[in-house]
Amino acid sequence: MSGNLNLQKQLTAIKNVSSTTTKSGGILSVLRAVTNEIVDTLGYGRVVIGLKHRNSSSLRFRLGKDIGSNDKDFKKILKTLPTVSLTPDKDGRLSSSAFALQNNVSINVEDANRYEFENDKTFQDESIIKSLNFKSYLIVPMSFKNEPLGILIVDNKNISRTLNDDDITILSTLSENLSVLIVNARKYDDLKRSYLEIKSAKKELVRSQRMYRLMVERGTDAIFILQNYKIVFANRMFFKLLGYEEGEVIGKEFLNLLTLESKQHLLDSYENTYKKKDQTNEHEYFAIRKDGSRVAVWMKSSLTRYNNQLAILCFVRDITEKKKAESELNEAKDYLENILESANDIIYVLDREGRFTYLNPKMEEFGYKKGELLGVEFLKILSNKHKGRRFKKTLKDGKKQVYEVEMLENDVKNIRNVVISTSPLFNDTGEIEGVLVVGKDITDRKKVEKRLKRLTITDSLTGLYNQRHFFETLKVEMGNAKRVSCPLCLMILDIDNFKKFNDNYGHLAGDEVLRTIGKITTKSIRCNVDIAFRYGGDEFAIILPNAEKENAENVANRIIKRVEEEFDDLEISIGISSLDNHKTSEEFINSADYAMYFAKNKSKVKLKSK
Repeated sequence: MSGNLNLQKQLTAIKNVSSTTTKSGGILSVLRAVTNEIVDTLGYGRVVIGLKHRNSSSLRFRLGKDIGSNDKDFKKILKTLPTVSLTPDKDGRLSSSAFALQNNVSINVEDANRYEFENDKTFQDESIIKSLNFKSYLIVPMSFKNEPLGILIVDNKNISRTLNDDDITILSTLSENLSVLIVNARKYDDLKRSYLEIKSAKKELVRSQRMYRLMVERGTDAIFILQNYKIVFANRMFFKLLGYEEGEVIGKEFLNLLTLESKQHLLDSYENTYKKKDQTNEHEYFAIRKDGSRVAVWMKSSLTRYNNQLAILCFVRDITEKKKAESELNEAKDYLENILESANDIIYVLDREGRFTYLNPKMEEFGYKKGELLGVEFLKILSNKHKGRRFKKTLKDGKKQVYEVEMLENDVKNIRNVVISTSPLFNDTGEIEGVLVVGKDITDRKKVEKRLKRLTITDSLTGLYNQRHFFETLKVEMGNAKRVSCPLCLMILDIDNFKKFNDNYGHLAGDEVLRTIGKITTKSIRCNVDIAFRYGGDEFAIILPNAEKENAENVANRIIKRVEEEFDDLEISIGISSLDNHKTSEEFINSADYAMYFAKNKSKVKLKSK
């Protein structure tokens, strides 16, 4: 291969490469043209071009020529070619391709089986060479203005000789021209990519504009645009909402479509949005329809641009039904509040921790000031007997309960009896968030009931308990004494010859005697321990819990002494019995009764114990 022929082929190759890339312009066309000219025009063997990746330190082999027997083999081999790292290995050496590119030197490998180039600084790209089955090859760097671009790897498959320095000179010259073409091709590719992106963006913009136009025209909200308070655009829902035609509102001030009280709100909103550059404002207005009727609207406004000028984009929604519902809700709320505030029952609400969140004025009758109990635990106003177990049960079971509580007045001196009904309060998710309590003060009723009960068990003449209550109480006290093994005594008292006294002095005098004996009995027994009864006629009974016979006899002697002091012409007889082995109340009464008659029949003995 002579120098003139090489030069002529080189010039032809460069001309063909330039001509080819001018027509197609892309990086792939440049690489394809170069590989074709190196093999077809210059007559070299196979060609592989490795380009430096712009965003990493590696070489990627993109294209080759005459590597396989057909295109299928060619593509398959290209896919399997590994990338080459441009960084040193653990021994500080570079691959031969990386060394050639970074140092801008060409490498001639005469025999791939005996790689000897810069053995202490480089190593052969074994994986690439074995994949391509190269025997003798050249590595020629490509760079532009000291910027590494890539490498050419050319072998001698079609040349029956070893590659030499002349080949390096030819390929280096071609490499310099190729570098310029690669830079331009990359710019072309970048421009083409940008063009496609812009084209795609324009297409998407057109699609978005079409979509937004449909949304504006077919949406359920009224939409309009203001500039200098004037309507410059409105969709069909705006005209439908207010009943105007397009020509009747476009170019007109929106203020003229509002009620007087709403105009100032719009001016403030316009000031904030348009002049202070606030992004979004939401307000409720009353607009005037073409027929003069008012319509409540919600409007959201934001700053935008329309026809290259600042404007305000407004979304409007008819909230007439919402306002009507709110008005009805407020009326219902006021109605219920009036009921709660004027109710004759105690009404309050507790949260899950048992703290007051609402109380009606009825609590003021207990001495508490309005708002004083808010946030206070409800047990603070109940007597110590309450522990809050029923409240917790309401929260747990979610069921209504009715029970009686003892509620303290504010001075803690008086207790009110209150029947309360507790009901769980549920939130929107079905969880219990508190308890509603409705209570009725039954203190006066309890007092009346207590008085009525007292009347049913009290003797009206003496004020002592009557016979009916005597039998009930005796059974209870006998059961208590037997259960705890305590003594119990029963005393029966009778006025001697009382019938004769009535005949001589009259029944009124007799009644006075009975009242006096009742008072003497009450004063003689242990207060809040012993219990006195009018047993019947002129007989009295006394139950003495936890008392031995000796104690009972002391009480009886006090009664006898006081009767003697009170009356000169009356005597009484007393019989005492202790519980001992008496199994029934009848036996117990008979025993005391027998002792009393024994004392009555012995004129000198007024007291008998049995």
